[in-house]
Amino acid sequence: MAEGETEKEYATRKAIERLRERFQELTTTLKESPESPSDASLRFCQEFCQILVEHAGRWKAEEEPLPLLEVYTVAILSYAKAITCLSSECENVPLVLENLGLSCVELLLSLPESVPGALWEEFQSCVKSAHSLLQKHGNTQLHMLSAMAQEPGVWTNTTLSSILSNEMPEIDRVHEFLQMEGPTLLSMRIKHLIKQNRAEKAAVLAKMCSEYPEYEGKGNFKQTYLVCLCMTKTQEQLMQEIMQVDCKDGLEMICNLESDGDEKGALCLCSAFLERQLLQGDVYCAWELTLFWSKLLMRSESSADAFLGQCRKLVLLSRSVCHILFLIKVIQSEVGEVGLPVCIEMCIQALQMASSDNTDSRTTICKTISCLLPTDFEVKRACQLTEFLFQPTVDSYYAVEALYNEPDEKLEDENLPVPNSLRCELLLALKTQWPFDPEFWDWRTLKRNCLALMGEEGSIVSSIDTLNDADEGLEDDAAEKEIDFNEESIYGIVTVLLEMTSSVSKGCFVFKPSAKKRRKTPTVEDYFTRGCEDTENSKLRFRNCQTLWEKMNADTELLQDELNRKILDSLLAFIRKSVSTFQRGTDDWVSRMRAHEIPTAALVLGVNVPDHDMTFQCLSDQLQQSVTPFVVSVQATECAALNHMLQRVLERLMGTSVSVDNEEEPEQCSTNVNQKRVHCSLITLCNWYKTVTKKAASSTARKKRTSVGKDMQQHPPIVVIFKDLEAFNPKVLQDFILICSRYVEQLPLMFVFGIATSPSTIQHMLPHSVSSLLGIELFQSLSCTQHLASVIDKVILTSQFPFKPNGKVLQVLVSIFLYHDFSVRNFIKGLQLALLEHFHSQPLSVLCCKKEAALVHATELSHRDVERLQQLPSFMRYVEEQGPQEQVELLTSVDHVKEVCQKLLKDLCKYHKNYYTTLRCLHILTASLPKYPLGKQIRELHISCLEKNVWENDEYACAMQLLRMMAKDELTSALQKCAEILKSGKTKKMRAALLQLDNLLSKFDQPGDLVENAAGEDLTSPGEGLQKKTDLFQLQKTLLEMKKSRRTKKMSQFEILRDQALEFIDSLVRSHLAPPESQPLYEVCYYSSSAVLRRHLNATPRTSIQTALSNPYHYLKNEDLRAEDGTVSNAAPDICIVYKLHLECGRLINLYDWLEAYATVVSAAEGKDPDSVDFGKVDELKHARFIQAVSELEFLGFIKSTKQKTDHVSRLTWGGC
Repeated sequence: MAEGETEKEYATRKAIERLRERFQELTTTLKESPESPSDASLRFCQEFCQILVEHAGRWKAEEEPLPLLEVYTVAILSYAKAITCLSSECENVPLVLENLGLSCVELLLSLPESVPGALWEEFQSCVKSAHSLLQKHGNTQLHMLSAMAQEPGVWTNTTLSSILSNEMPEIDRVHEFLQMEGPTLLSMRIKHLIKQNRAEKAAVLAKMCSEYPEYEGKGNFKQTYLVCLCMTKTQEQLMQEIMQVDCKDGLEMICNLESDGDEKGALCLCSAFLERQLLQGDVYCAWELTLFWSKLLMRSESSADAFLGQCRKLVLLSRSVCHILFLIKVIQSEVGEVGLPVCIEMCIQALQMASSDNTDSRTTICKTISCLLPTDFEVKRACQLTEFLFQPTVDSYYAVEALYNEPDEKLEDENLPVPNSLRCELLLALKTQWPFDPEFWDWRTLKRNCLALMGEEGSIVSSIDTLNDADEGLEDDAAEKEIDFNEESIYGIVTVLLEMTSSVSKGCFVFKPSAKKRRKTPTVEDYFTRGCEDTENSKLRFRNCQTLWEKMNADTELLQDELNRKILDSLLAFIRKSVSTFQRGTDDWVSRMRAHEIPTAALVLGVNVPDHDMTFQCLSDQLQQSVTPFVVSVQATECAALNHMLQRVLERLMGTSVSVDNEEEPEQCSTNVNQKRVHCSLITLCNWYKTVTKKAASSTARKKRTSVGKDMQQHPPIVVIFKDLEAFNPKVLQDFILICSRYVEQLPLMFVFGIATSPSTIQHMLPHSVSSLLGIELFQSLSCTQHLASVIDKVILTSQFPFKPNGKVLQVLVSIFLYHDFSVRNFIKGLQLALLEHFHSQPLSVLCCKKEAALVHATELSHRDVERLQQLPSFMRYVEEQGPQEQVELLTSVDHVKEVCQKLLKDLCKYHKNYYTTLRCLHILTASLPKYPLGKQIRELHISCLEKNVWENDEYACAMQLLRMMAKDELTSALQKCAEILKSGKTKKMRAALLQLDNLLSKFDQPGDLVENAAGEDLTSPGEGLQKKTDLFQLQKTLLEMKKSRRTKKMSQFEILRDQALEFIDSLVRSHLAPPESQPLYEVCYYSSSAVLRRHLNATPRTSIQTALSNPYHYLKNEDLRAEDGTVSNAAPDICIVYKLHLECGRLINLYDWLEAYATVVSAAEGKDPDSVDFGKVDELKHARFIQAVSELEFLGFIKSTKQKTDHVSRLTWGGC
């Protein structure tokens, strides 16, 4: 045995010597390496680690730690000797040394026995030598090893021994020891003690470290101390320590442990904090702790039963209903239906303790039970009644009435979601909250007791119910229905009759109700306030909404008038010029040729057809005001034939009825006695025109200015506007033009063609023989995209209006515009809908108004509004960023919240002013870049900025890279435009930015010499180093210098100024283009419900039709139509029954079989006996109803007629859609 150990020691010694030799060889190779210092250092570190791993792998730390200690000792000393040859630029040099020291410390701490004296002395000597060598080069990475080497052993320090044995030494000695060890070494000692299952000693050491002032914020000693207490099972001491820790700090500790992989410690600590909050009844951070606890517990517990058992234990500690509701929430989230019985047990316990809580908590319990057991009708009734008894309001009363008026439902024992015993216990717990037991009462008795609890509101509800009962009694026929009058009902009807009449005598005769007592028609404000969440300030919100929309609508209409003014002025000038030519009647050849042409204006308006009506209406009004009163507009839908077109033109010009037939029919004469039916022809129009113009001329001769002849020429033209030219029948249009051309000399006709596509439409619709009769002049309106850009710029990209759509809402509106109709009018309507939805759904939108009014409203906020303000996510983030004292003020003081709200509203106004100014500057710079990385339109850039930080996008980096390649004239021109935009900025930051930009622009105009960069040295010629004869190493070095010289080439003054300008723009963007979600109280002004907006504006009619046919109850809300999924009630409308039957058929449907099946279903709905002869018989009425239903289905596109089989129709849809 001794001989074997001697051989083993000899082999170990030989291996250590070989290791020392290899390290020396490696150091020698480093000193003689021709590589660069950085590359040589990197190679040395790699080979050093390989050698160390190769030799250290021969022994295991658990079995033979002492040879490993010798290996680390040799390695540390060898590395310290080589430090003089290692480059400081190589990042691996300090990393290897740090890991080497930490590995050695871990090995020393894990030694199971004391180190032999000789080996320890050798270790001390080597570490001391290595530490001194490293200190000469300013390296102190062996500080921990040096501190351990000063002691005779790893754990032999007297102060450390006293601490671990719980014998507290002097505090100065403790502090001196802690300072010498350092936080890293102490953390490693504590972790080693925990690993060795010595949690008591680890707790003592961790407590000392956590109480040391110098280590505050260094190392998680407090966290480790609490974990050690959890492991030692000393609950009293643990609770005492946890009492001193804030829950937010505890959450941070739990997150740190979980991220470090210590889920067990995180669960122990989370359980301790949660139990503290449960015992104290404190809800501060209770939900976060409950959520963390459930997630950690589900990771450690494999079964749902164990998880539910732990939840039951926590419920026993709960002192507040909120804690129980939190536990119910996590149970439903983690285990679902399995935990339903446990949730009901918790609700029972919550009901028992709710007597000490407020009414809202008890009401919440009832609502929770209803949600947990939605199919148990009896439990829902009991919960609703309990909720009413807690808060006897009108709404809760009507909810109770609705449930008690529904028929009873009996649940089978096997269908119960919870055991029957638990259900009975729940009902008993609910009944203990009632002041009476209504088990054997009918609804009338229960109603009387409920109304008695409501006080004055109960009397009002009772009067309303009496009125309704009286109305029903008066409408029913007394001979057909027996009415059982009791004393109360007679008294109620008499009271109603007396209130309806002002005297007894009036009640004996028929009389009309007075105007005062007629039902008032609801106004728009009534509809707005009826569904509002908060009726307190709903009227003020409606007024704000109305005022804001009127201003926005007025600005958009004014903008549209300005955009259309240019083309309308051109049209008016063209028509006036044509009129003057017609009236002059010159005899030259050109005029005679022109006289046979009808002046025609081809007005290209674009594909935004819904916007055309407004343009034509504006054109018609201006023509009637300044040119001619004879303006008529026609559409293709009313001009299917030539006689129809002539009839519409004549009727609208002459203001009388026009007969299409050759002979007038006396029975179709106009109801107006003064009007006579005239014949439909242009001869009639010519005679009428001569008469009207003659009367106008004679009246003008008698009086210079009359109402008829005002602003009229002697022969005003007749303007016919064709609104949608593409939709007209080409044949009808051609015939109309040919007929009109025959009367050009008698009638000054003019046409206006409204074109949606392109001018070539005229050539496609009219042959040359017809188009040659027209003197066509083309007018092009502004494109709809430019129109939209102007509207967005006027209404959205401005700080004038406080209401703003967020990125998703604006994207929905723009998408509908681009992919559906190109209608600016519909875009404005969508914006109006978003505005109305925002003010209707957001109670705090009362602050969405001008700054002065918003500040006044902020001081008048109610207590409920202040609570809503505190619950806003943006305000909660703002609170979290404040100091502890300010957080307390913001969460407790209403007056302080109002003051802060005023400040935040001012900051939001400043944010908008800075945002839109900076947005326009960035758009000016990037709109002309190749491929438009940030979008061609400013709306695209705006949407990108609303979604997230625009400077984090790859497109933004691409744009900045392209800007760095711009020429001087392009860049200065763009910056000058930015300066003009900044001049309109009204904030201090924008004025400061303008001064900085003006300074940069002035430097661009100053000529200057080349300015050197930071290198600032004259560089040699690139090829000078290559002309010398050199070796491979020298060649590589020269090439690297050339590469470096290219990077550090001299920069011109323009390049330096360009970089400065772009840095200025980048800083401006980062400062002012943050998304609105980063601003506190942004919810007040920004509407974000894009899904609601899309559902209203971009509906799916096919889905709605299918829903209405398959489930008519969804829309009609008639209880007789309620049916199970996939079925239709036999009392449903005929089309629903026919639709359901057609779904059961194949591609071809036999009409007779379909009719027979329909008659059977309808007979069942009529209540006929299935065994009778008439059951399912088809009579004339059923036949007619069936034909009508089938025709409606064909109109909706579900079926069509077919010739493949007689008496069959073909089905067009499949899969129930």
